[in-house]
Amino acid sequence: MVLLEVQVGPTGSVTQLRLHRSSGYQNLDRAALETVARWRFRPGKENEQPVSMWVRVPVRFVLE
Repeated sequence: MVLLEVQVGPTGSVTQLRLHRSSGYQNLDRAALETVARWRFRPGKENEQPVSMWVRVPVRFVLE
């Protein structure tokens, strides 16, 4: 599992992204970062207005 910290902007796009906890495998960490960077989120709201905020996103890999 990789744990990422993602800053979601008011439009729902990722504005910053960083590795919070590594999987121990550089290739999996990189894959998680590259994938989540393209995701769209529902932005957080303050007083009913969309705002930028940080969230933690776990990415689980299953290797078979």
